[in-house]
Amino acid sequence: MRDAVDDPDDRTIIVAREALSYRIVGSESLNLIKSPDVGEAGIGRIAWLGFVCTHPSYRNRGIYSRVWRAGLEWCAEREAATLDFTSNPNAPDGLRDDAIGFYESHGAVRLNTNPYKLKIKEALEAERQADSST
Repeated sequence: MRDAVDDPDDRTIIVAREALSYRIVGSESLNLIKSPDVGEAGIGRIAWLGFVCTHPSYRNRGIYSRVWRAGLEWCAEREAATLDFTSNPNAPDGLRDDAIGFYESHGAVRLNTNPYKLKIKEALEAERQADSST
């Protein structure tokens, strides 16, 4: 059984804001989870991706890619080994397909019909290599 880590530093909401209006245009929530038997070293920590949102007027502009990257960095700083999440099966207008395409293009592996797992170190390394080649 997994227990939520009871520490405010082990949960966050990452937001992207429009430069001029400072309006929130994208966000995600993250929580750290650990098994009771892993001790305090952080080994075996799992990050859980909660809600994800990009304002419809700002989609397909790379906003969530930046939020995603910031989230991976946050997880790595806290020694999380993996990021677990699901995609919303009730998302409207093909948004679920877009989300699935995004997650899988960033290295997430679908475990069953909906749950995903991403190895954080490998994903961050791939993100950094992509940055250095552009």
